[in-house]
Amino acid sequence: MTNPIPSYRTNKKHFAIFRKHCLYLIKLWGITGWECVFFHCPKPNCYATLTTHAVARVLEFSLATEWPHREPTTANLRLSARHETSHALTEPLCSLAQSRFVTEDELNAGVHEVTMRLLPLLP
Repeated sequence: MTNPIPSYRTNKKHFAIFRKHCLYLIKLWGITGWECVFFHCPKPNCYATLTTHAVARVLEFSLATEWPHREPTTANLRLSARHETSHALTEPLCSLAQSRFVTEDELNAGVHEVTMRLLPLLP
């Protein structure tokens, strides 16, 4: 007989920690020009997600209401926030990669945007 996979429920306190750390990293990493929206909702088999809407310049961060395998400690919530916010760093390139046609100028602008975000973070 196998043991069931443990799962943990997240609450309002967990959501507040996740949201606060995402906002901290967004400011620290210079992710500007985006509206950030936060949700606390079911996300099967996930800890958190980031959904982007490039044209509208909206980042939707979602913290899952149930976590598989991992307890939602402050350290784990911050790790999830860091992971999802890291995706926002490269969003300009991801958006261009999904476009059917990209000009050289658009690609250069996307690379430049990511580079400018990374410069203050690199030694």
